[in-house]
Amino acid sequence: MSASELTVVGFRLPFRHFSGPPELKAYLHTQISTSGVQPEALVVFPGLIAMGLLPGDFSMLPVGLSERLRLAAGDLEAAYLAVGEELARELGVYLVPGSVWLPAPIGYTHRAALFGPDGRLLGWQEQTHAYAWEAELIPSAEVAVWQVGPLRVGMLLGADPWVPEVARVLTLQGADLLLAPLAPIAPYSATRAMAGLWQEVQQNQVFGLESGLIGPFFDLGVDGKLAVLAPCELTPGETGFFGEAGYVISQQARAARLEPADLSSLRVRYPLLRHLNPDLYRRHWQPRVEGRT
Repeated sequence: MSASELTVVGFRLPFRHFSGPPELKAYLHTQISTSGVQPEALVVFPGLIAMGLLPGDFSMLPVGLSERLRLAAGDLEAAYLAVGEELARELGVYLVPGSVWLPAPIGYTHRAALFGPDGRLLGWQEQTHAYAWEAELIPSAEVAVWQVGPLRVGMLLGADPWVPEVARVLTLQGADLLLAPLAPIAPYSATRAMAGLWQEVQQNQVFGLESGLIGPFFDLGVDGKLAVLAPCELTPGETGFFGEAGYVISQQARAARLEPADLSSLRVRYPLLRHLNPDLYRRHWQPRVEGRT
């Protein structure tokens, strides 16, 4: 892969249960291997896929969810980190192995990790805004960007793609690519999806990758989408989608080569951020260049 471009690969996969970390790792390894992913690519799995390590009878009822997580999660964080570290190192890729809900002293957090091709943990991102039903979720007050090849990358979890300030702050911190590993509760229409990450890509002149979980999720149903996105001016037919227009509903993977030069040229031709009010954001958000490890 050229140093002037970054290959990104996203997946749309059904939720399933795993007997332990080795089975989860083998499943993710198979998905990467059969998709022809090359070293130094950025691979993003759907949100909450690692929750398949919890017992199959786990209840997702929102009331008391944090206490049930404390009782059932065990070494979920350690297992998630070990799987991500080993996969990234063995395959030589940048990797987001989905996301996980983790118990906190009060409530729970929703977190996703980014690993480098050497297996090093580059940092965590936590969900910053909760849905109404996530009363026990502890939102984070920080967002971060990381250097991934030639692009700066940030992440949006849970409700965050529908909160415009999150994507805007990431962009003002230098993000060129926004990742959204999601597990949206069904029904999740294309119209609602386009009001999330697709819209933020257009409003902030960045690339985007949405990777979604589908099917039965314990006692809920999820219906994630899959797409690689870009400002309309950089896509065929000005759709905002790389490749075939619209969200992937059949194939399990989608890949695209992102070229920073295209994004830079667009930003020069139409310097969108100059017409906004970054000082307003600076008064409320402290810049954090690299992720917390």
